[in-house]
Amino acid sequence: MEQEVGGSSPPNCTTLIFITICRFFCRAERPSCLALSAMGQHWGISRAEIGLAALSLLSSKRCENWEDVFLRVCKANKRDLDWILMWLGKEYHDAGGEGFWCNHGVIQSSFEEGDLWVIRKDGEAIAFQVGSYAADIACVRRAFQRQGFGKALFAASLARAKRDDVNVLWGECSPISSFPFWRGLGFEQYNDPGSPAILVRRVVGRRFKLPKGRPPSAVQIGFYPEEALYRPGVAAISQYQPRAVLLEDGLVRLGQRIIGIILGGGRDLVIRIEVDGIERCFCKAKYDEATSAGVRYDGPGRNFFVDAVHPTSS
Repeated sequence: MEQEVGGSSPPNCTTLIFITICRFFCRAERPSCLALSAMGQHWGISRAEIGLAALSLLSSKRCENWEDVFLRVCKANKRDLDWILMWLGKEYHDAGGEGFWCNHGVIQSSFEEGDLWVIRKDGEAIAFQVGSYAADIACVRRAFQRQGFGKALFAASLARAKRDDVNVLWGECSPISSFPFWRGLGFEQYNDPGSPAILVRRVVGRRFKLPKGRPPSAVQIGFYPEEALYRPGVAAISQYQPRAVLLEDGLVRLGQRIIGIILGGGRDLVIRIEVDGIERCFCKAKYDEATSAGVRYDGPGRNFFVDAVHPTSS
């Protein structure tokens, strides 16, 4: 299975705007076309537009080579695995015991489970990621670092997350020095009292076009800790008032996906939905009452989300 780094969905902006923005960000350094492709994927730019943008940057000598635009992120085969373990072991030895060689068992298991992704150069795996969405481990061979391969791995995993309705990508910064890299990809740090590590996550937002000519609805959605069901006055963790319209069948369509991240420590997430001043549900997000109101569960992303509020069965 191969995944091209570069989107195939309709563009969100014109090629001209994309090129202009790319040139603005390229003033300080010469990025690879691979990095350009990752940026285009992030913004939903089509493969053709990425190619045109790369051609323009090549003409201005701001890109390294044309072929990298179409570099692919692939599921690993046995040869890839053997090659990865070989250079991980060598780097571990050369660095005096630093590197991901200590995780070779995890890497082996991820290959057996079909969850190991690679980038090849001249037929050899030079970068890999464990995890289809968030990267449990992401590593680029030392000789190929700072050339955009890590960003390409992320762009491909972001595309898979969007395809499979995964709303939150989670990660741990190891080594700690990798935090600026993940922050540059839109991840933010969050606190977990039980972990000394630097933990990061990125919410994959989605917006929807609302049908024209339909009456607006006033929707309020709030996520709460479990105590809100038993004790009055508990503050919401987050609250939203999205644009929304009422459809003919009674469905209330939202202009954006509303996402509630599951709490740590085994606590259940509570959701409250109000439509035009009427409470549609106020319960644990995992309950059937919430499901019937339109709440959906994203297991890999560890969250609940709402795209539309369903009418009551009565």
